[in-house]
Amino acid sequence: MRLVIYDKNGVEYGKVCASTRQGKNIVKNCSNLGRVLDRNAGIYQNRERGIFTCDLATNAYGKAPASFLPPAKSHGNEKLVLDFGNAFALDKFIESSGIAGAIGATGYFNPDTAKAMVSCYVLCKSANCHSAEWWNGSFARILYPDANLTSQRISDFLTDIGEEAALRGFFGKYLAILGGSKGASNILIDSEGLHNSVRFPLTAVSSRNGEISDEVRLIYVSQQETGLPIFFRYYPGNMIDVSTLTRTIGELGTCGIKTRLAILDAGYYSDENIQELYAGKISFATKMKENRRLYKTLVASHVPGIERKENMVGCKARYAYIKRVDCELLPGGKAYAYVGLDIESKASEAKKLFAKAPSESPLLAARCSSGSPPRE
Repeated sequence: MRLVIYDKNGVEYGKVCASTRQGKNIVKNCSNLGRVLDRNAGIYQNRERGIFTCDLATNAYGKAPASFLPPAKSHGNEKLVLDFGNAFALDKFIESSGIAGAIGATGYFNPDTAKAMVSCYVLCKSANCHSAEWWNGSFARILYPDANLTSQRISDFLTDIGEEAALRGFFGKYLAILGGSKGASNILIDSEGLHNSVRFPLTAVSSRNGEISDEVRLIYVSQQETGLPIFFRYYPGNMIDVSTLTRTIGELGTCGIKTRLAILDAGYYSDENIQELYAGKISFATKMKENRRLYKTLVASHVPGIERKENMVGCKARYAYIKRVDCELLPGGKAYAYVGLDIESKASEAKKLFAKAPSESPLLAARCSSGSPPRE
């Protein structure tokens, strides 16, 4: 076998040729390798195989090394006009916050690829296969000139940073940045259902708010002081939120993040979780479920007559009547309940009720009995 190199419009192409004797005739068989990317290393590119290697001695095809950077393509596009501001600002934030060190702690051999992929995920909403197009039109091409965002290299990158050693290296640096010298953090815990039909152990049937679906449950935690994500964990879709709270706070503790204040979704409210929060001396704020006896008692006792000037609170051009009330969530578990009435929501509900049946509206009836005519 021998390699034949030929030039076409200034670009080198290669093919492998072999000659065999069939009787008195010599038959030549040739196989096109495509564009020659690195003649010494035997790296080629064609539509069928993408970027690959070819060993002439064994006629074996292989995978190009991850460190190989293909030559930049040129289609006559403008190279001086780049989307500048967002990539530049994000790069400055990554460097000044120390996150660049955490990215480097993953140990990925090409730091430009790692930073470019982080920027792409933050700034670009397209699929991974369009990452190279985004990079070519962004200032990220100047910031990270050695980035390799071909589909094959992106797959290698995601595989490498998913290894246990890479995760430990990243989170060791990242959580140290978030922990700082305070030693404790205010956190927000929430969860989301990732709907999917993939057949693997984490997909399970979930019933939430009357909706039944196949999903994986994702729990994530962010830090109030910085707004940055701290922690995430996936669970089977049929696991209820209330059963994951103490485990999440415990795992944060093992990572060096001590919880000082937790802001929780209503799905995490249970007597057991409230007891654990009191025991751990963790302050918390949460929405109470409407089916709780305490909720019904507080609303019945304090919503009537709440519409007073001293109870009005404004936030971002929106107003509500809010009243703070002492209560006990558990025996000996003192807390403050904030009972509120949103003015905008009340007005919208009044319009709906009036349009449907004015005489049946308790809200409008109350207004009429006070001598104020109903308004649309």
